[in-house]
Amino acid sequence: MTSLTAPRVERRTGILVVLLAAVAVAGVALGPGVGARTISARLSIAGAVTALALLIVLLVRRSNRLAESLQLAHRRLIAMGDSAHEWLWTTDPVGVITYSNRAVQDLIGYRAEDVIGRPVTDFLDKPSGWYDGTSNLRDVNGESVLVESSVRPVLDNAGRVAGHEGAVRLSPIDRAVAERLSRLRREILAVLDKESLDIVFQPIVSLSTGRVTGVEALSRFVGEPPRPPDVWFHLATEAGLGEALELLALRTAMARLHELPERMFMSVNVSAATLLRPGFTALMTRGDLPLRRLMLEITEHESIDEYQDIAAVLDPLRAQGLRLAVDDAGAGFASFRHVVQLRPDQIKLDRDLVAGIDTDPARRALASAVVLFSLEVGAGVIAEGIETEAELDVCQSLSIDAAQGYYLAAPSASAPEWERRIIRRSRRLGERAVGSA
Repeated sequence: MTSLTAPRVERRTGILVVLLAAVAVAGVALGPGVGARTISARLSIAGAVTALALLIVLLVRRSNRLAESLQLAHRRLIAMGDSAHEWLWTTDPVGVITYSNRAVQDLIGYRAEDVIGRPVTDFLDKPSGWYDGTSNLRDVNGESVLVESSVRPVLDNAGRVAGHEGAVRLSPIDRAVAERLSRLRREILAVLDKESLDIVFQPIVSLSTGRVTGVEALSRFVGEPPRPPDVWFHLATEAGLGEALELLALRTAMARLHELPERMFMSVNVSAATLLRPGFTALMTRGDLPLRRLMLEITEHESIDEYQDIAAVLDPLRAQGLRLAVDDAGAGFASFRHVVQLRPDQIKLDRDLVAGIDTDPARRALASAVVLFSLEVGAGVIAEGIETEAELDVCQSLSIDAAQGYYLAAPSASAPEWERRIIRRSRRLGERAVGSA
């Protein structure tokens, strides 16, 4: 059946008025009797009919204009919702979503076509439903999202509830969080797209020979805004891009391995979460990567529950020569648990444990205990963050195997720079080692 638009309805109503008026006039002219009273009565009836018809026209026109205004308002509301991140939706009587605008993707990560045809309860964080006010939705990652919502019934022609419709937008609290994460993602994606990351080397010096045996590859970011490297990695994890940023750092560092003398190894950092991802395995199993010249530092200050999964990833790589280190030993119980569970080749003493080791008996005793433990499990010990000659002397007296820090050499982009800078200090170190033997 063809629908009638408002102008067409008005035209047909006008024709009806003309017909009614013609009928009224014809009744006056053709009716029986032509007395004055009869003609006057008939004219009155014709006038009333014509007035009624005109009233009908006016009512129809007003109704049509109101309908047009409502349709226009509805279209504006939809457009406003799409641009203002307000999710507009409708459901049928049993709660199945029948309409959704595009803003649902900005709000909870689903596309509009993904939610249509599904019960609205699939997206509620609490099964009790949502009402006018605040509610909690569940996003595509299973996280709870606090929203402001308005819900109203949709009535059919008989006045029965035929479904519901509503609008949902982020609450001011979650909106601020979402805007911050969105800004962080843009900043980190810019780093990833432009690969705005450089690698510097900090030498690792043997305390028995004074020779540089390896380097730690450290990331330096040239993206905006300026931030320390650990802050960049933390924020990337918060924004869901931690793995991508870590893998970029690993690829950039490994691409420079050929710059180091053949006798040196390169130590690189990775979190347990990234280590378990397919991208890490794909990177480490490249055929051209000399695993015997790489040492992997597990940088994790929290408890790890997936030790068996980590071992399953690392065991084949370690069988091909990859060395494993646990970073920041002494920073907390978790790091010592990592040592026990992962059986690393090297244990790296945390800077907080090394700082002041020459004046603090407790620090010296704990470092000594780590050295004794390492001898039992066949691991080496590297002291991080050496900043004074006194700290270096104590570490050497405790039979710590190697050290790194600003006293020996600051990180630099070129290996020859720090080799020239520390060669005299390393020779003195070797001489002290020989003299104490």
